[in-house]
Amino acid sequence: FIQFLNSQLHDCEQSPYCGDPDLTGAGLKEFVVKFAILMAKEFTQPSLNIAKASEDIGSITEENLKELYSVASNRSWDECPHPYLFFNQDGHTMTFMGLWVDKDGNLIDANSKIEIQKQFMTKNLRELMNVNKVELMEEYNKWKK
Repeated sequence: FIQFLNSQLHDCEQSPYCGDPDLTGAGLKEFVVKFAILMAKEFTQPSLNIAKASEDIGSITEENLKELYSVASNRSWDECPHPYLFFNQDGHTMTFMGLWVDKDGNLIDANSKIEIQKQFMTKNLRELMNVNKVELMEEYNKWKK
């Protein structure tokens, strides 16, 4: 996942959009970097339940490993929000999947509509994206496969 983060940050540096003064002034580059870090963190941080279970278990035994595994398997990947931003192969355009940003710039879980992070995108950038017809509240689960 570090390679993924490094690749995304490299693509961000190369993207003409992230270097565009109007978009940079509105916070696009900052948004892309924050989002890349958010995606990478999602894959590198253990579940709080797993961390708590490992504290409670103490020394590692076969029984403790089974308990730890049962805690880990109870966490459903499908129940968690997973918004993504990818740079496309053309090196210029980006694809947003599961990314919901309300009019105030708050990052929203597309499934539950619960706020994930307040003021994740500037209002100005949100408005510019809207004017340029970038869909920031699209239900990608309904895309044709």
